[in-house]
Amino acid sequence: MKFLRTLLVLGRVSNLPTVWTNVLAGWFLVGGGKFGAELALIMLGISLLYVAGMTLNDAFDQGWDKENAPERPIPSGAISGNTAWTIGLIEMVSGIAVLLVGTSCEPLGVVMLLFAIMGYNWLHKRWMGSVLLMGLCRALVYLLAGSAAFAERVPPTPLLFLAGTMLLYVAGITLVARFERSEKRAPVLFGQFLLFCPVVALTLVERTPTNTVFLGLWLAWMIISLVTIRTSIPRGVAFLIAGIVLIDAAAIASVDSQTAMFTLFFMPLTLLLQKFIPAT
Repeated sequence: MKFLRTLLVLGRVSNLPTVWTNVLAGWFLVGGGKFGAELALIMLGISLLYVAGMTLNDAFDQGWDKENAPERPIPSGAISGNTAWTIGLIEMVSGIAVLLVGTSCEPLGVVMLLFAIMGYNWLHKRWMGSVLLMGLCRALVYLLAGSAAFAERVPPTPLLFLAGTMLLYVAGITLVARFERSEKRAPVLFGQFLLFCPVVALTLVERTPTNTVFLGLWLAWMIISLVTIRTSIPRGVAFLIAGIVLIDAAAIASVDSQTAMFTLFFMPLTLLLQKFIPAT
């Protein structure tokens, strides 16, 4: 059980529900229709890539963590660096195989997601601009899910804007988390500005009473998250990550209010899981 918990911590599995809602948003915004086997396989493949990326993040960072975060699984001795590398790569290969063999996701998109994950893990301690690569990973999830449900080569405008603004939103989370206790206030202020970018995307989807309510809920949650982050950065960041569900629910509500209501339940699930498995 201890080793299983170590794997769950390495993979940041508490955040997986927000990845699932990204897939749902990409699928339903382009008219993917009802739930089915292919959608389930997309969720599985993307989930494997997510936990692989998080696991490999610790493998890449084990030297830095030894000096600055000795409580992390590798420096604490809960798992060896070589084992983390092996498990992460197995998860990565498995996720790619599921997406390429079991779904009709765009192969080029799968390759791009692979490079974005590995690029972020390699660069994020070296280059502040790598926060955009982290956001790109999330953006590509929408586009991959949409590519399996949309016959045209160019995705619809609402999906493109949702993917683009989620890229900026996730980059904003990273900037706020990285510099909140730093004397450099400019990155924090810029990060907070980026956090409100999804408003732009949500104005491009069809307005319905349901997604208007969800948009209001998200804005209220943003205020709560930004207040929380001033007293507890890990908790505030976890709240901001959980808020991704509200963004996706608001987008889905423009085309399918019932699925949007279902999506909403992934937010309390995320918050519950974060109580047992750290979000960061």
